[in-house]
Amino acid sequence: MTVHLDDERMIKILRGSVAALACLVAGQAALGFLGLWGQGSASAWLLALVVTAVFFVTVRAGFLSIRQPLFANRSSWEAGLALALAVAFASRCGSAVGGELFFYDAISYHLHFASSWMHTGQLEIVPTVFGDLAPAYGASNVELVSHALMTVLHSAYLAQAAQLPFLWIGLLALMSTVRELGGTRAGALAAALAFLMIWEVWLQSAIAMVDVALASLFVAMLPFLIRLWRSPSRRDLVSLSLALGLFVGTKSLALLFGLPLLVAGAWILWRQRDCLPGAASLVGWAGFCLSLVIATGGFWYLRNWIVTGNPIFPVEVQLGPLVLFDGIYTPATMREWEWHYSVWSLDDFARLLLSAGIGFVFSGM
Repeated sequence: MTVHLDDERMIKILRGSVAALACLVAGQAALGFLGLWGQGSASAWLLALVVTAVFFVTVRAGFLSIRQPLFANRSSWEAGLALALAVAFASRCGSAVGGELFFYDAISYHLHFASSWMHTGQLEIVPTVFGDLAPAYGASNVELVSHALMTVLHSAYLAQAAQLPFLWIGLLALMSTVRELGGTRAGALAAALAFLMIWEVWLQSAIAMVDVALASLFVAMLPFLIRLWRSPSRRDLVSLSLALGLFVGTKSLALLFGLPLLVAGAWILWRQRDCLPGAASLVGWAGFCLSLVIATGGFWYLRNWIVTGNPIFPVEVQLGPLVLFDGIYTPATMREWEWHYSVWSLDDFARLLLSAGIGFVFSGM
């Protein structure tokens, strides 16, 4: 039995993976806000999603059907890249399960949030008494996945693996993006392998952090934007909305990084308004997409708005001299932060580029 790397099939697998992760996050949030978390309900919900995802990949997407061989017609270069990518991803999976490497952020709030929710049985604001106040009110989709993994065995054994589903989506998205732009299969595999080989991605993918998930979900939106630009599709529009919701629900910083993609998506929606499938109006489609974004990540900001009157509390929001939302962290306070970098500091900019790996930086030029 052989596997054929078909572009449309890859998009189907990516679309199904995004949908499965979105269902997990939305379901976890719904159960948590209702105070219905428990070992039985969480385990049953996770098992149902796993079975559905496996069925989709193996049957609906035809991943295991007998087709043209993947490595035919002297494609040994592709075979080597695919093998290296598979081994690297498997290595990350092995390191994450039962791993013993913990960053300060993982201990102080990432795992702390998931553990607290597991013991209280509900989704609540967990005070960060040993660190920054902001994470307590931040978007926490990855922590919801950590909670689901912790609840199954009622332990932290699997909690470090929470970023692996996001990494899987990121690798698929990179390969799909390269193929959608006309790149070769070898180029698609090389792009995914290069992403995984970035030191921070390699290290953090097996740790209870969120930055790998953030980067993976950012690139997850790219192939759907490209496909919608060419030809509007209900499935691609839904997948883009789900990916955007997961993205903004991963870290509050995603609101800033996601703004260009949000503008691009809105422009595409307007440009293709006469070609949108179904009878819904442009306003109807926009409302439907917004509801998906809120259900899969935007609910964190709604909660903050209801609880504090500020969707991104504790950061104060200003528009010129006008204060839109009151907060504890004013612009002056943020500039005094030890991690603040001036936009005019070229030395800091160079260090940030080099930290990603000098080879990777130059490969993107």
